[in-house]
Amino acid sequence: MDSSPNKPPTTFQDQLALLTQRHVTVKDPRFALSILMNLNYYRFTGYLLPFKTPDNTYLAGTSFERVVQIYEFDRKLRNLLIGMLESVEIRLRTQISYYFAHKYGGLGYLEPAYFRNERVHQKFLESIQSALKDAHKHRELFAVHHFEKYQGHFPIWVAVEVMSFGTLSKFYMNMHGPDRSAIAKGVYKIPHQYLGSWLECLVYVRNMCAHYTRLYDKELKIKPLLFSDSDLNNDRLFAAAFICKRLFEPITEWNNTFLLNLQSLIDQYQEDVDISRLGFPQNWLSILKR
Repeated sequence: MDSSPNKPPTTFQDQLALLTQRHVTVKDPRFALSILMNLNYYRFTGYLLPFKTPDNTYLAGTSFERVVQIYEFDRKLRNLLIGMLESVEIRLRTQISYYFAHKYGGLGYLEPAYFRNERVHQKFLESIQSALKDAHKHRELFAVHHFEKYQGHFPIWVAVEVMSFGTLSKFYMNMHGPDRSAIAKGVYKIPHQYLGSWLECLVYVRNMCAHYTRLYDKELKIKPLLFSDSDLNNDRLFAAAFICKRLFEPITEWNNTFLLNLQSLIDQYQEDVDISRLGFPQNWLSILKR
């Protein structure tokens, strides 16, 4: 078969035939075709990677239906994480802007002297101005109000709401060491090096969730720093869940909502999903419980 990037497209029937030729068992061809008609073949085969053999086929007995279950688990896990990460991100926005406003004033973020790298600060300002102008263009009420009443001067507690999570991370990382430490130790009780690393990792995980990227059996490209007494691997999704445990508030919502939903999801798919592929140890629940 042509392995060049310009190989001709295949029909859904051809895709199913190729899977069966490569030792994927299919109990219900109609069901399998309906899945392939709604799920890109390239995306689907990503979930087959744990079963792939060196000769470009799949382990004998690999079930099409099981792979669909793994995909469904992954999809629901992304949705669960997005909700949890939203709370983590909003709290970070609040704490960072609150500290900065009280230390340097509402417009202090415009001053390069309050940051480590002037070039990075300038790029940050350009991204903020672009986001604010876009909000004004789309007649967002807060943007219209500040452009008309304050000539476009947005205090940090307004500007922080148009930052992407990635921009917020870069804003924090470009703050001076004592400022980063004041937030990390004062709010989260951790050294600032850890909070900076955790922010970068969570931005990466959040973007994977937002773009429907596979989480199952996926190595994290941005690995968070973990404490020396932790025996967890930092290259799988569980590491991101572990650091969220330290950043999430309130505790009751973490235990009674997120953890309960996560446990329920894992129980629902336990026959088909190997959570060690996500870095989950056997005692994962006790590790994540607060």
